Amino acid sequence: MPEMLNYIKNMKVVKSKMEIIEADVPKETGPVPWGDTTSPINNVPKEAKITGVKPISNTNVETQRNIQFNEIQAPKPVDVLNTSKPYKLTKDYVVSILKEYEKEQIYNRTTYDKKTVNAYDLVGCIRKVYYAIKGVEEIPNPNSYPYGELVTSMGNAVHDILQKRLSSDSDEVKIRIENAFDIVINVRTDILWNSEVIVEIKTKDVVPKTAEPEHVVQAMIYAYLLNKYHGYNIQLVQILYVARGKLDIAVIDIPITEDYMFKVGNKIENFTSSLMTYVEKNLPPPMDHMYVNTKSCFFCNYKHECQRHQTFQTLS
Repeated sequence: MPEMLNYIKNMKVVKSKMEIIEADVPKETGPVPWGDTTSPINNVPKEAKITGVKPISNTNVETQRNIQFNEIQAPKPVDVLNTSKPYKLTKDYVVSILKEYEKEQIYNRTTYDKKTVNAYDLVGCIRKVYYAIKGVEEIPNPNSYPYGELVTSMGNAVHDILQKRLSSDSDEVKIRIENAFDIVINVRTDILWNSEVIVEIKTKDVVPKTAEPEHVVQAMIYAYLLNKYHGYNIQLVQILYVARGKLDIAVIDIPITEDYMFKVGNKIENFTSSLMTYVEKNLPPPMDHMYVNTKSCFFCNYKHECQRHQTFQTLS
């Protein structure tokens, strides 16, 4: 017994409550640049050891329990449940809900005063851009495609993942060109891989074997504007296709040539000049206009207005 008492008497109490024992390291008095090897913090002696962990107080434990409890969503009382929805889900009901989103998007576009054109405008139908600038009301076709929000959201998710994972020089480079054409051009690239390569990301149901012409022109527009107005020397555009169905990826290279750049420059100039001429004359471009695109007429929300102006009216 006396030996046990002597042992306990000679024990050294380090710290109570299992706190972390710190080594004798000089305290830092200000912010330290990352990777600064001269900083005392980045030169902690190897013999510094952590001998214990400070326990969480009972108060913190109770707070965490309360937070977890409050995050649990209790079921709503039966008498306040929404009785306007159907008893069970049906395809028609889901489609009708998705079409409500389309109506919201149409309202936002209709109330927006369009004063610029983007790359989608430049590769699309000039009549559609004309009606958008004029503020014509959009009316969706009753049989229009109802899955636009889903397709757009999937495309955005693909863009976000690839832009985050790929080690590019820059993502989504915004290009705004004023006082060069008859209307301001406002576009945005997907990926600037380096000073000579840009990448355009596209999602499709299946991966195509060759790049679609409008996708090539869209990427070429970015290259042209960067080279001509921002001092770049883009030599290659790549279309990165991602399939939504059976997941697959394809990368298609399109080398830039002087002929390509010349044609793209002419297209931008002719499209914007012709567009604003018709806007000033308050007359829609004729159906035989070189930049009228009838591929998407069935889904176009300006179809009701466009059909009223089918007669060819070409300005002299």
